[in-house]
Parts: sequence; structure tokens; C-alpha cells
Amino acid sequence: MLHSLRVRLFAVTALIILATACAVVLVAGGATQVAIRDYADERDTVWRDNVVTFLRQYYVQHDHSWPGAEQMVGQIAQSTGTHVAILASDGSVIADSVGQEDASSQGLRPKPVTMPLLVDGQKVASIRVQPPQRPETEQNRAPFLITPTLLLGALGAAMAAILLTVAVSRRTLGPIESLTAAARAMGEGDLSTRVHIASNDEVGTLAKTFNAMADTLARQEETRTQMVSDVAHELRSPLTNIQGYLEAAEDGVVPVDQDLISTLHEEALLLSRLVSDLQELSLADAGALSLERMPVAPADLIEEALAATRAKATARDISLHGDLGDNLPEAYADPQRIGQVLRNLLNNAIAATDPGGQITVTAVADSEMIHIAVSDTGRGIPEEDLPHVFDRLYRVDKARARATGGTGLGLSVVKKWVETHGGRVWVESTPGAGSTFHFTLPSVQTPTPEPSR
Repeated sequence: MLHSLRVRLFAVTALIILATACAVVLVAGGATQVAIRDYADERDTVWRDNVVTFLRQYYVQHDHSWPGAEQMVGQIAQSTGTHVAILASDGSVIADSVGQEDASSQGLRPKPVTMPLLVDGQKVASIRVQPPQRPETEQNRAPFLITPTLLLGALGAAMAAILLTVAVSRRTLGPIESLTAAARAMGEGDLSTRVHIASNDEVGTLAKTFNAMADTLARQEETRTQMVSDVAHELRSPLTNIQGYLEAAEDGVVPVDQDLISTLHEEALLLSRLVSDLQELSLADAGALSLERMPVAPADLIEEALAATRAKATARDISLHGDLGDNLPEAYADPQRIGQVLRNLLNNAIAATDPGGQITVTAVADSEMIHIAVSDTGRGIPEEDLPHVFDRLYRVDKARARATGGTGLGLSVVKKWVETHGGRVWVESTPGAGSTFHFTLPSVQTPTPEPSR
């Protein structure tokens, strides 16, 4: 509980607010006390100046003398509580109001101040003034009366701030807690977990990213499960055929002749191709595909691939042609791997083309890349299947998959090898009119692009 981000955020915020409130109370209380003291000092100064001015006028009006001075300062003391004394130039007391001040004004008084009484620029006497002091409850206790009010106000503001912090933290940390719970559920294997957060802030962006990651993981898990099932099926079929033929031969049902050996050999070749393709795809996924690149003429690679597949095409009454551009630059590629790419594409084209059809391989170059295309006049690929033709173990024609001997991995291998060379591969097709598979390779004079992983 103590390690909860919500608790720590609340505790830190509460401490900051309380510290701020105490600082405000202390500063405001001190400032109030100083202000009261300054006000009292200013009031005393004004009071003294007023008394001196009054006495100066009294002295001038009575022909520069002090008749009735004792009675006059006594009246000042009784009416205002001010202690006033008039001193002659030699220091003798002319009049003093001691004992005549109003008793209600007695209390802590400021120190008396003696000021010269000037008339026409000459000192004629000295006036000692001790202004009245406000009662203790008004001056000395004023800060103590104000401080509780400040403290209550500060505490009220602190409580409001803390409540606001709780609300904000709940709104802010609630989505994070939902993300944590979803991540925990996903870690336990529930890939269907999603987070529903409607905000467009950073937390909302994180939630969208989390959901996108969850979708990707779910698709990958579904693909992995499907691939394991498909691979098991692909391996089971030829193994079952081999086992069935061998058991039949052992029981004497099928004669051990050249036909049986050829059939078993074809099934073994299919298994070998499947295992080889799976191994290459596994290496590609691990980023461990090795290439032996060198400058190679695209025309040579295409002619060798055409020669390797011409017998199969002729057996199906399909014509093969090469349409190569003039002055093609050399490609910087692994000839064995690109030869495999071309043979895979040609074998797929032969399997998809009906007797009497035609397959054409073209090659052109631009300023950076060499563009090779394998076109056929076959059945074409339905539009809904186009995005998946390079997926592993995906077949457009499920019914003909075993008859054509395909593993469903050929185009996946093509895609991996081309992308490892730094090129790209794509397909265009019109159902009933044929398909064209395109791929590009870097030329010798072109800096080799980073391979796609």
C-alpha cells in the first residue's frame, strides 16, 4: 500500500500543501505584526507632531509666554491620555501632566520623546511627549487574533487542495491502473484483454498503443497456432503416403518397382522442400540469413531459371519467354538465392497456368534498382486473396494444393530473400487473365539498402 503511486502522490502533495499553508501563516502573521507596529509608530509620530504644533500656537498666542500651562497640559492629558511636559531652556519643568492622564489609557506606553519647540527658528523650550498606548488587546494581541483566522483559512484551502488532488489522482491514475491490470492479464495469457480509455492525452495515446500491441500479439499468436497446425498437416500428408506405400509393399499389395520408388522419391522431395523452406524462414525471422553477394548479370540468372523450369513447362504445353532490356546493369546479389526466387515464381506460374498458356519474364532498370517481373496467362488471383499470397502456408487454390505439390511456403521464401537483399516484392493480378509477380534488386552502382526484417 505504501508503495502505491496514488498514496505517494497524495502524501507528497499533502506535505507540500501543509508546508505552504504553514509558511503562509507564519509570513502573513509576521507581516501583520510588523504592519501594526509600523502603524503604531506612525501614529505616535503624528500624535507628537500635533502636540508640538498645538503648544507652539499656544505659546505664540500668549505673547511668547506660558500662562496657565500646567492646566493646559493637564487637559491634554485627561482628554487624550498623552503625557506632556514643557521644559525651559535650562531644563527646568514649566508644566508637567504626570498623574493627570486618563486611567483607561494606561498600559504599556512607548518611550517618551523630547523635541525642541522652535519659534521663528529659535528654540524657546523643549516638549516631552509620551503618546497614549493602545490597550494590550488591540496592539499586542492583534497578531494572535489574526493568526488563527489565517490558519483556519490556510487549512481550509489545504483541505480543498487535497480533495482536488485526490480527484485528479483518481482520474489520472485510474487509467494507468486499468493498463496495469490489462498488462497483467495479458502476461497470464489472456490476449483478448483491451483497455477502454476515451481521453486524448498521453495516457489515452498509451492505451491506444497498448491495444494496438495486443492486437498484433493476438494476430501473431493466431498465425503461430495456425502455422503449427498447417505444418503438422503438411508433414503428415507425405509421411502418411510414404508409410502407406511402404506398408502396402511390405504386405505384398503393391509391387516394389520403379513406379513405387519414384512415388516415394517425390514424397521425400516434398518433405525435403518443406523442411528446407521452414528452416530458411526460421533463419530469416532470427535475422540470420547469410548472403554471398557479388556482381551478377540479371540476364544470366533469368536464363538459368528458365532453363531449369522449361521441361516442366513443356510437359504442360506452356511456353516460356524472356524479355530482357538492353544494357542491364549488374545486380549486387547472391546468385543462388535469387535463382531460387526466380525458380519459385516460375514454378508457381506453371502450376497456375493452363495448357497452351504463356509465361514471360521481363527485366528493366532505372537509376537505382533492377525491376524483374514474372507474368503468366493463368487463372489469376481473387482480389480477397491478394493481401495474403505471401503469408506462410497460404494457398489460393486449396483444392489443387496437393496435386501441384506445393508446400505453401514458396512465396514466403521469395519475400524474405528479396527483402534481405534490400528489394521489395508485390503482385498484380486479374482473375481469369493472369498474374504478375514483381521484385526489385539493387544494382551494383546503387548503395545497398538496409534489408527488411
